[in-house]
Amino acid sequence: MAKSRVAPLAKVTVPRMELTAATAAARMSKLIEHDLQYPIAETVFWTDSMSVIRYIRNETTRFHTFVANRVTTIREASNPEQWRFVNTKLNPADIASRGATMTKFLSNWTKLKRVTAHFIIFQNHLRNKINMRKGSKPVKLELNMSRDILEEAERSVISYVQRQTYGEEITCLKRRKSDGTGLKSMPKTSTLFKLDPILDEGILRVGGRLERAQLQYNAKHPVIIPKTSPLARLILEYVHRLTGHSGKTAMLATLRQNYWIPGASVLLKSITSKCVLCRKYKAVTQIQKMADLPADRLIPGDPPFTKVGMDYFGPFQVKRGRAAVKRYGVIFTCLTSRAVHLEIAHSLDTDSCINAIRRFVARRGPAKVILSDNGTNLVGAERVMREAIEDWNQSKIKKKPCFNRT
Repeated sequence: MAKSRVAPLAKVTVPRMELTAATAAARMSKLIEHDLQYPIAETVFWTDSMSVIRYIRNETTRFHTFVANRVTTIREASNPEQWRFVNTKLNPADIASRGATMTKFLSNWTKLKRVTAHFIIFQNHLRNKINMRKGSKPVKLELNMSRDILEEAERSVISYVQRQTYGEEITCLKRRKSDGTGLKSMPKTSTLFKLDPILDEGILRVGGRLERAQLQYNAKHPVIIPKTSPLARLILEYVHRLTGHSGKTAMLATLRQNYWIPGASVLLKSITSKCVLCRKYKAVTQIQKMADLPADRLIPGDPPFTKVGMDYFGPFQVKRGRAAVKRYGVIFTCLTSRAVHLEIAHSLDTDSCINAIRRFVARRGPAKVILSDNGTNLVGAERVMREAIEDWNQSKIKKKPCFNRT
């Protein structure tokens, strides 16, 4: 008699939030498609959970009640082929589900131009559709993101900001083009009066006397940006990152290749003071607290050079006949008085080091302590002298009359 077998329940970790969100998305899609009354060619669902996609595409495994109910709802409202995976970093819904501060939603100068460029592209699409409905020939408009679109977006943003702040100055310059009295009619109290501004394609630029200079047009006539506008801070922050958090002079030089912001130094100071990297670069170097001085430097009463420190310096090129040879300096420093004695070492070998010490002792007297940085030649000299002292006949030395004075 055959027995029927039932597949065991799958023991998996249930991503409750992701599965619930996928269920809500499937229900919402079905509701919108029903109420919209508009033919939709294709619907695609995106999720950053591979577990949810595996649940939806699974045909054999039995799930717990919680998972089974939601998978059934999703499969009734959509097909498994409609579900796609998106990386969490690229998921636009992730920032809303996790929460974020307002600073993450602010656009910088580059993002502002790109967002404005998208609006211009959308505007061009609408213009083409309107022209097609009217039966006129479609105008050749840029419908893709390009350098021309970005430049047009930049001009649009700058023109809008300038009209808000320098509306009177723009009116005066337009009047000058018509009757030649624009600069005279501009009030001297205007912040732009000394800049001799010009109006180029609706954009205010610095005038000046550099028209014949061998410079780029933007460097000769930089665009004027009002310092009170948020755009000025966005541009300065862009320049600040572009120059690699350099000093104020470098940032101003880079800024004035394209823009002129009155009072830019004050804004730059405000930006750099709040920049974490700049504060680290300009931080005062910490001075480590020194330990107590060793006893050899604090014992008074001993003659100079009783306890010394020894080290090499150089080399120096010395002429010997027609040849040039290397010579090294040996410095002996008294640990108590800080007096200095110099000797010459003909090479870096052990014999030259011992000869320098012998000349020092012959001139300054025997030293009780000699400190060094354990250089190879210094260690070798210490080993040779120690072995030589160990070979002395101590009993014979003590029998000498000079050691038996009473």
